[in-house]
Amino acid sequence: MKIFKKFSAVLLSLMMLFSTFSVTAIHTNAAQESNISEFEFSAPEAPNYFIYTDGDASVGQHDDLLMFMVVDPEVSQLAAEFYNDSDAFYAKYGLYYFNIVMQYDVSLDNEENWQYTEEWDTTPWIGGYGDGFQYVSISDQMVDDFEFFWLTYHEGQGGSTFIPYQPAIITEIHSDYGYEENIYSFDTENHSLYIRCRYYMEWEPLVQYEEGEGPGEKQSKFSDWSESAVFGRNSTQIIPDEPTVYEAPIISALKFVSNEYGTFDLEYVQTTPESVWLANIYYKMFGDGYFDGLETQVSIEDGEWQTFDTADSWGDWCLSNGNRIAFNYDVPFEEDTNMKLRIRFMGTHGPSEWSNVLEVNSGEAPETYSITVINGTASKTTATAGEIITLTADTPPSGKEFDKWIVTGAVVSDENSNSTAFTMPANNVTVTATYKDVVIPTYSVTVTNGTASPKTATAGEIITLTAKTPAFNKKFDKWVVTGTTVEDETSAVTTFTMPASNVTAVATYKDVVEEEIPKLSGDVTSYLSETDDITITLRKVSSEEIDYQTIVQGNNTTYSFEDVIEGDYILTVSKNNHVTREYEITIGDDALTQDVKIHPLGDVTGDGKINTIDVARANAHAKGVAVLGDYEFKCANVNSKDNKVNTIDVAKINAHAKGVSML
Repeated sequence: MKIFKKFSAVLLSLMMLFSTFSVTAIHTNAAQESNISEFEFSAPEAPNYFIYTDGDASVGQHDDLLMFMVVDPEVSQLAAEFYNDSDAFYAKYGLYYFNIVMQYDVSLDNEENWQYTEEWDTTPWIGGYGDGFQYVSISDQMVDDFEFFWLTYHEGQGGSTFIPYQPAIITEIHSDYGYEENIYSFDTENHSLYIRCRYYMEWEPLVQYEEGEGPGEKQSKFSDWSESAVFGRNSTQIIPDEPTVYEAPIISALKFVSNEYGTFDLEYVQTTPESVWLANIYYKMFGDGYFDGLETQVSIEDGEWQTFDTADSWGDWCLSNGNRIAFNYDVPFEEDTNMKLRIRFMGTHGPSEWSNVLEVNSGEAPETYSITVINGTASKTTATAGEIITLTADTPPSGKEFDKWIVTGAVVSDENSNSTAFTMPANNVTVTATYKDVVIPTYSVTVTNGTASPKTATAGEIITLTAKTPAFNKKFDKWVVTGTTVEDETSAVTTFTMPASNVTAVATYKDVVEEEIPKLSGDVTSYLSETDDITITLRKVSSEEIDYQTIVQGNNTTYSFEDVIEGDYILTVSKNNHVTREYEITIGDDALTQDVKIHPLGDVTGDGKINTIDVARANAHAKGVAVLGDYEFKCANVNSKDNKVNTIDVAKINAHAKGVSML
């Protein structure tokens, strides 16, 4: 059944294509200046409305993904204008050919594998099921559903269909009366399919040549891509709220049109509110509601309301935007008759309120309503009910960016876009473009087995990663980083440029084989904070330039250096609120163990405390009774400016010991 459905859809598309060629070939209206290029697109909404049917191999059912295309009102009205009367559309815009579609693009598991190429900018006839993506023609439906994929077409892991996401397709075997069939499903537990869409429009102007009229050079125009929707593991599917009472339709442009019987019908333009379209999505998702169609009523010469029919308005066809024909062949009327018309939606959650009332031959001009815009412009300052009004925000002041529209009296298609639109209601409308401060976003760096400096940053900043000292008989292996690329993944200290996203980094280690035992290692003793970094460096005695560096944490920990070149070195140990200490060492053929210890400032004895014993030791040195060693001297010299240990230093250490003033 589905195969027949697909074949029918393809055949219908080909018939429509040839039909378009037939219409354009005989189109002979005088060419005129085309202004279709002035139509402005905003990016469509992310395609987050979809229905996924999880296939069942036991009954031979493949996976199916039904997508809902949601079109902005202004795009829907343009497409409906063409769809409902292409000849009038060609004449209005001076065109030989026109087409408008929604293009869809896919990327498996992230947003880095899009199928888009520049060829997409000049034609919609690309790909399709064979490449895992497609386009959908836009007609008079603000919301239209279509089959995004049905995996019965998949030919297996090495097949030629659904190429962009073949790695996510699982094959199972269905057996039925000795016949085996491959059944395909999308692995939603382990994979995500990112989907985005955009509007694409192309046209050929009608040009006057010496030999007659014909098509000019084809032109195209397209919107920005939408935000991504995600199907599968990280699904962003949106479920509409259960409908309550339908919002009323909006109608405009009522006029008489002659029919094939020599009498008249009424033509009008319908605009269906987005909330009503969403109700239809809800019905299709859950199957517990439906639309019955339109109820159409007409009043003749201010008489009682009478029931008329509106063509092609049964079921959910009642939602179609654009031109409609209302008629009642049992109620004849003349072209100069005063007529009023109103419509409403019927269905499970209906009826809706009646639409606005349109009137023809009233002897008065149609009523218009005002549009007042603050911090922006509107395509019109006054309009009749049902017209599409486009809003454009002013350029933001310095240091500001567009925030949103605040609207009184109407609903815009996208309040967060600086260019949007709304359908004019039967009342005045006031809109204000608002702005907010430009905030430069910051992103975080999460490190396991190491540190980052800084830990948060804006895009473009340089981040330094430092791995923790390896455990005994381990050595640093490499960085495993998500979100960016580091300068040197095999270096324990490396850098990267912060991207516009969060980054995670993990320092990994490997076992040290016997011949790789560190050249220099030892225990590290310090005090106070267990989490403050302890920086240990090696430099040659003859140089001030640091040759090797490692950072450890903990008051009782270890350090190590591998592959140190032989020679004489200064080993320097430093930590916050501690006195830096230096050791002179010599690296030779054999591994060297050098334990190190640093004291807090004022801790002369090195027991991790600052008390009366430290005061006494410092006081004895100040009075010349006993001389402190070099490092003890540095610990007692709390007033480091004078490079002396005197009564001032003794007083400061004593104040700390008594809790009067902390060092």
